[in-house]
Amino acid sequence: MSSKKSPIHPLYQYRVFRDLTQEHIAKSIGVSRAHISGIERGTHVPSKKLAQAIEQATIGVVKAEDILLFHDHYSEENSKPK
Repeated sequence: MSSKKSPIHPLYQYRVFRDLTQEHIAKSIGVSRAHISGIERGTHVPSKKLAQAIEQATIGVVKAEDILLFHDHYSEENSKPK
């Protein structure tokens, strides 16, 4: 039995490294904490505008392109037959 780990979202890595909460990020860009949670889990696809807002809120550390590519990669991994 293979236990494959899910990839770690770059926004999650940023938050943990800087000891920030989802609520902190959410307030800084004007969305709900649940919205940030969904983005980090890969269950919510952020708009390009929201991904750019996250990039600005993280002072360019978390790139909008990486946020958008994460979901593409994550959804491909989950759609492969097991």
